[in-house]
Amino acid sequence: MSFRRVFLAFLTLAVLLGPLHQTAYTASETPEEYVFYGYAPSTVKPIYYYFESTNHGPRHRYVGSPPQLTIVGLHDDTTVKVYDLDDKGVIASFTINGMEFRRISLANETYFKVVSDRLVSVLLSGGGWKEWGGHGASAFYPSTDGGYVGDQFIFAPINATNTIFFIEDAHVTIQDAEASVIAELEGTAGETRTVDLERLPGEADFLALKVYRVASTGRILIAALATNSFLYLPCLTGGFVGKHFLAVRGDYYTTISVALNDAEIVFYDVKRPGWHKTLFGPDLKLGLSAGEWHNISDIRTPMRIDSTGNISILIGDGGGWYGSGTEAFYPENMGDDMSLVVVRPGQKFGFFVPTEALLFAHEESTIDIDVAKVKAKKDEYFRLAQGVHVVKADAPITIEILGHGWEREGSKLLGGDYLPNILQQYDNYASYLVSYQGFRENYPEPPTAGGLTEIMPYIAISLVIATFLVVAIFIRKRFRKLT
Repeated sequence: MSFRRVFLAFLTLAVLLGPLHQTAYTASETPEEYVFYGYAPSTVKPIYYYFESTNHGPRHRYVGSPPQLTIVGLHDDTTVKVYDLDDKGVIASFTINGMEFRRISLANETYFKVVSDRLVSVLLSGGGWKEWGGHGASAFYPSTDGGYVGDQFIFAPINATNTIFFIEDAHVTIQDAEASVIAELEGTAGETRTVDLERLPGEADFLALKVYRVASTGRILIAALATNSFLYLPCLTGGFVGKHFLAVRGDYYTTISVALNDAEIVFYDVKRPGWHKTLFGPDLKLGLSAGEWHNISDIRTPMRIDSTGNISILIGDGGGWYGSGTEAFYPENMGDDMSLVVVRPGQKFGFFVPTEALLFAHEESTIDIDVAKVKAKKDEYFRLAQGVHVVKADAPITIEILGHGWEREGSKLLGGDYLPNILQQYDNYASYLVSYQGFRENYPEPPTAGGLTEIMPYIAISLVIATFLVVAIFIRKRFRKLT
């Protein structure tokens, strides 16, 4: 082979490999980013005490705190940065490993975003939630895929007592950061189970802040549920808009359903066996036209919610301090809390806002907000007023829905009557933030709410007995004819 041919071959190879090398270099410089948006409301009560004496002794001290981020690592060597959206400054920058957590204090009224090069879990909290085991905030815990539905979870708990929703039959194992098994439990599809995580020694009502890993053999949801709080339900097939949901109710709880299409919505008590649901139907049936919403306050059991059309669902306490007075059922009085959702590009999302909401644009985009069309810049945010809204965008958006607390001034705990004026405040709140990557996936349809599986053995036995009786009667008649 001549030198010229060798040279041309080498030159051709270099030309072909050049773009490949350049593409690889470009990709390595722009890895996928995971972005979480949020707003940190001010907590107005730094510290107070309950003076009530109970059968179990005096109530514990309730300690407030400024807004905080708790960032939990899911993978080793994860780079995290927290930015202020107003001044574009860097609030914090660090590297975190799996099963570690880092806490960052924020100033009141901070608009921010968290950016990481690998997925993390990000908890925003304020007030006294972290000191009190089981009061003040409701939220779902994110899976290691970023969404709420999954089979692997790593998180710092919000409440000491937590609820597991079984979408499928599953065996669940809970471990701490030292890989010690904290609990194991079994559940069937549609069932809910509660599990207690570690509390501070000698303080039965106070939560120890740790990181836990949950592994399940089937798909589940895990939630912290409390009074004076609310949350938007994730759809069992992904995202926050869909046709299948699971929810737990409590005293004075309110369910608000917003229909994106004409829909017939049915509510099933999950404690009812499948054959009972099939034979006797749902506990409640509700018909909504597209754009309508409805407030329900008369079901207080764990529920499976199915719809023929796309809907979104908010559940909340219903408001009123200790559920006092008729205002407990007003949907705007859902307690001081927040809930965050991600809306997929091109998806219409209808939702109820108890007090106010913040909408964050992930990219430069066009956003339909009710009847208005808005051109948004990347990282720009908009404030929405109380009421029902419908939004749609050509790029991902995050919405943070907020609800004030409503507390009467004066206290029966001190022996006096309630004074007429009411205080609006964020006494305590906590919620995990959401990234678009965690909610862009779709999941398989969940098992149906009804079914005759549980009584099939009894049906089979009954058929055998009936067949035996028919045969016996036939033989007896034949015997009589012969005699």
